[in-house]
Amino acid sequence: MISQADFVELTDSFSKTHGLVDIQGWLQPNEQQTLHALAARTGGQILEVGPWIGRSTVCLTRGLLLRKDRQPGEKVTSVELNPDETFFRRNDKDEVEFWCPSDTEPRGHTTAEIYETIVLPAITAPGGLVGKLKQALADHNVLHLSRIVPGDVSDVLPIDDYGLIFSDISHTPFEIQKMVTALKPVLRPGVILACHDTTPPNRIALEAALNYDWTALCGSLHVGQIGDTDT
Repeated sequence: MISQADFVELTDSFSKTHGLVDIQGWLQPNEQQTLHALAARTGGQILEVGPWIGRSTVCLTRGLLLRKDRQPGEKVTSVELNPDETFFRRNDKDEVEFWCPSDTEPRGHTTAEIYETIVLPAITAPGGLVGKLKQALADHNVLHLSRIVPGDVSDVLPIDDYGLIFSDISHTPFEIQKMVTALKPVLRPGVILACHDTTPPNRIALEAALNYDWTALCGSLHVGQIGDTDT
């Protein structure tokens, strides 16, 4: 297990430039370093939900390579929904919202410019996001350390003994509720859960939905250790 003091020490001890990843994405340098450090210092398998096209995945796999006691078969399992254009809707503010088929409200939104210049080219590329993710991991020589699982994590969650879970499907309180329900089978005591894009309302939603031993913020990355009993 990692204590809160351990977390502060390990994030402070990593170089601020080592391991930064040159793949398009929104994970900031200090957030990249935090994932890199956590992957190096935790044990067991690593689960990632919502890898986009691989910036966070490469951070995690590079951290995995630094483990002093890395065990055979330890990998980063990345669950990617691989959405197409039907998951995106324009609203009356000229924003583009993200919806899953059965949703009653959007899970997030972006500007029309970002959608047209970044999101749309990625989701319409050959193989969609999964195709681009595989290529990025191959280009960075870490594909052998990754297992890519296409689909909605609510339907395809691989059950395993994860020591670290990184979630990039926590953009709104509504999406956080969906995420917690989906991940509940693997959120055992002692697991480190790191959630990206944490606004103040999202932090309240996370800490209301789960029982943590401790939590901390690094940029918009909310990190916490799961406690004994869910609330």
